[in-house]
Amino acid sequence: MVTLDYPVADVSFKTKSASFLEDWRGTGVDARRVHFRNGYKHKLRGEWMPFSAASVHVNRDERCRMYVNAYDTGVLEDMSFYLQSGGKTVPSEKALEKGAVLERSMAAEPDTHVPELLSSL
Repeated sequence: MVTLDYPVADVSFKTKSASFLEDWRGTGVDARRVHFRNGYKHKLRGEWMPFSAASVHVNRDERCRMYVNAYDTGVLEDMSFYLQSGGKTVPSEKALEKGAVLERSMAAEPDTHVPELLSSL
């Protein structure tokens, strides 16, 4: 979760949301995996925007050329997007589609109800 606050009035971002999975060692030898679930953007006018679609772009670095195709992406049964790269990862058919967009069903806004047990903490 991220909140950006700038000391300047009327700042807004007109870009899409983005995330990345990075190999800090730059070798590609270790598999890494991230899951994205229940993501929403809250707009200034109060409306919610669910992260119900995602596209994946693969950056290729010369240092990890042995692992250039060791990536995969998709939607899991719990409706989370996942991205995996490195190691012995094998791309699924969907991951290989150029310009593929992953989609999942989501509510128009998040459940912001805090259970009574948590609200007493």
